[in-house]
Amino acid sequence: MTATLHADGLRTEPAFDCSLGRPAVIEGRAQLSGGGIAYTSAGTGPVVVLIHGLGGTRRTWQHLIPTLAHAHTVIAPDLPGHGESDPPAGDYSLGAHACAIRDLLVSLGHRSATIVGHSLGGGVALQTAYQFPDRTERLMLISSGGLGSEVAPMLRAATLPGAETVVAGLSRIPTAVTRRVLAMVPPLAASPDADALSGVLRGLAGSQQRRAFVRTAQTVIDWRGQTVSADRQLGLLRDVPVLVAWGTRDTTIPPSHHQSFAERVPHAVMVEIAGAGHYPHESAPGQLLCAMDDFLAETAPFQYSEAGWADLLTASRDDGTAPCRQSSTVPDLSQLAESLASHRIVDMAVGALMGLRGCAEHEALAELTQAGRETGLGPHGIGQALVESLADDGVESPDSIVARRRWHHLLTARGKQDPKDVAIRFGATNGAVRC
Repeated sequence: MTATLHADGLRTEPAFDCSLGRPAVIEGRAQLSGGGIAYTSAGTGPVVVLIHGLGGTRRTWQHLIPTLAHAHTVIAPDLPGHGESDPPAGDYSLGAHACAIRDLLVSLGHRSATIVGHSLGGGVALQTAYQFPDRTERLMLISSGGLGSEVAPMLRAATLPGAETVVAGLSRIPTAVTRRVLAMVPPLAASPDADALSGVLRGLAGSQQRRAFVRTAQTVIDWRGQTVSADRQLGLLRDVPVLVAWGTRDTTIPPSHHQSFAERVPHAVMVEIAGAGHYPHESAPGQLLCAMDDFLAETAPFQYSEAGWADLLTASRDDGTAPCRQSSTVPDLSQLAESLASHRIVDMAVGALMGLRGCAEHEALAELTQAGRETGLGPHGIGQALVESLADDGVESPDSIVARRRWHHLLTARGKQDPKDVAIRFGATNGAVRC
């Protein structure tokens, strides 16, 4: 069945394909003041918005949309700059993405919706609930960001200088090769996420998508971890139905983040999916759909009132949520500026060694320190040389040659003959741990 779309993105054909006996899936594009937003829509009923993660697209929800659309209007957009949506003027923050979700809902004629977010999309969902509580009926957070600072090392590396160049090279690697490499990276070897991650890398072949990936990452992450937390606003969710789901084998965001969230938001429905990784909606859609269907059927949508929201905003923090902890000392900003670049390079190199050798973070740091001592380059110098060699941009410095020679045995031990294969292994890990 073909649906007719007007300039404002509204459909004119029925949302049910009688010939196939299932809700029709409609691919639309809303032309908004901030740029065009591509989206998939299906079904009729209460609205459910599905927000993908960092570097992803709306295609990540393909296993959920047909089932949810039997009783709901499902809308899955590409965030600005991602997939087929236009890039923003320059703001890739959570707040800007939340505004895009609001604008899309308004343009399609919907007053409010249940907001579902995966990874970075979970942070966008939380931000939407905070900025636009009158448009938020429920929240469903899947492997969500914004609930703690810890992330895998290579996600932090996505914020470093040169990350876009590395991603560009990785996106050109054949999917079959990417999957094999991902299976050899120790943190991912037992993970069910290889197919999803290879798809994300393939989707970053365009310069617009790579730029959105890096710029968005830089708004929520730095070399230490996640920089944006929903902690202070969790008390505002007191009357909002919330479901939080995660996989027990998530190697991107620690499951402990979600368990801690349960303690601070005691009314939240917690769904732990055994054996799933960071993408339970792709690797275990049946289990997740069962929980989502029950949650949608058994909870009433949040009813916003100005007076009630004002009470929540001004209430004392006696709801069990903990305020953000402030450091007892103020760092010397000049020293921080001098050491920041060095720390970032070392952190990126440590993450690469963890993926290559399959060792713990402290073991990789010890090896890098020893290599810096033996080569006379120091940890930062040899780390930068390793990062340069992994970028595989055709430019070799004397230091990067030293790094290639030093770690060549790791490749030959795996049956690899070309030292440039290191770039594949490193980059795959980098792509694997996006938020």
